[in-house]
Amino acid sequence: MSKSILRLQDPTDPDSAYLLETLLERAVAARYGGAAFAWATEAGVRLLLRDEVFERFLKKYPFELIVGADTTTTPEALVALQAAEHDLKGLSVRVFISQTPASLFHPKMTWFGERDGGSLVVGSGNLTSAGLRQNWEAYALCPLNVSETADLKSQWDTWITTHSLRLHSLNSVEAIARVELNRGGWGGRKRVAPVVTTVVDV
Repeated sequence: MSKSILRLQDPTDPDSAYLLETLLERAVAARYGGAAFAWATEAGVRLLLRDEVFERFLKKYPFELIVGADTTTTPEALVALQAAEHDLKGLSVRVFISQTPASLFHPKMTWFGERDGGSLVVGSGNLTSAGLRQNWEAYALCPLNVSETADLKSQWDTWITTHSLRLHSLNSVEAIARVELNRGGWGGRKRVAPVVTTVVDV
């Protein structure tokens, strides 16, 4: 693997390496890929998936997107994702619903396979306008060779299969009901705290 590149998204620096621009840059040569984000907003969906560069990629090549619903992701985001999935034949979107309320689905990663290798972009930014351009974020761009790209895809496919029962379609009753709990902004849904057992010395 070539050396990974740390990039710092600095909203005060017009020359900053924004996450959005890096993802668009990697999509140009991509032939397939996938992504997992803890949460998404309507604005974030429009910024990335509806950019002409990403649309060109999604109209021709397969891309699996997994979005979490534990917090922040709203019904409006699901509607925007449904429209994108309808219009862009390569796009497949599912909602991850954790069966452990005390644990958040929290990844932020995107990967691409290319003709001669691929790339992994992993960091702190979500599929939101803030995460893609406005927040202070940090992420790594990791170039991959052909073998490493194949290994990554294999891990991804295995994870998808292992957790298939937690992955729901955008218009499923489970997905819609879960994101409705997120209305009211960040952290709209109350997380369930782990049970703590008190030991009494008798």
